[in-house]
Amino acid sequence: AACRCCLPLMTPTNTIPCHYQGPSTIGGSTTLGEVSQITLDDDACSTFWKDYIAERKPCVVRGGGKEYIKLMSNAAMMRVAGDEVVTAEERKDESDSFGKTDWSDDKRLHIPFKDFIKRVSTSKVYMTTQDIPISQNDGGPTEKMGPHIQKLIDNNLIPLNPPMLKDTNLTQYQVNMWFGHAKDGSTTGLHHDYHDNVYMLLRGRKVFRIYSPDAIAKGLDTNGVAALNDTVVVLPNGLICYDCRPLSGGGYSVREDGARQADVV
Repeated sequence: AACRCCLPLMTPTNTIPCHYQGPSTIGGSTTLGEVSQITLDDDACSTFWKDYIAERKPCVVRGGGKEYIKLMSNAAMMRVAGDEVVTAEERKDESDSFGKTDWSDDKRLHIPFKDFIKRVSTSKVYMTTQDIPISQNDGGPTEKMGPHIQKLIDNNLIPLNPPMLKDTNLTQYQVNMWFGHAKDGSTTGLHHDYHDNVYMLLRGRKVFRIYSPDAIAKGLDTNGVAALNDTVVVLPNGLICYDCRPLSGGGYSVREDGARQADVV
């Protein structure tokens, strides 16, 4: 559900061009309304692309991860991937916060996955996305996931291809794991990704506050847009482009698929 009163608004110095045409949480031409909840049956899988991905609509899938909840025990993860080294955050006490992008060396841990699992109940360690080597040729990641996740997939503890994506033309860009134990809960700052996300909740409870891309044109700050809004454009499919220049012949320097016009032959 969207909550427009819980986050601070920015005051744009320029009007952000917004061409977004999808469902809106802020009263656009098509209102998102209540987020759909579906069960993972064959009918839902066969129309998942048409009903949700192509329409830019979020949904909650019920019951899709039950079998994996049982498989992903601490003992099973330690058995199949325990020797793989992972990078984790460590905080000095529970008043400190996790999820900082400017990790300092004294907060980084490089430890075997099994040792991380043993320590996670202390609430002082947290594992998020891993450092993946970058290709020198195209600047993209050389792997889709950390080695511990690869071992979990190889041993069928988690799926590489969630069932609802079987009839789509999508492939994974990255597979990540977030693993921690916050007794009083924790929050992640407002942000967006450049790829569609599929979240599988295996333990605990997670609350999502969802905003449509046109919200930044109305003053909702995300990913530092307040400092860059003279070059920010929201494209028709919802892509938020942070360095988008209008072209003399029409359109913008970046396409809806994220490719730069100058790089496309």
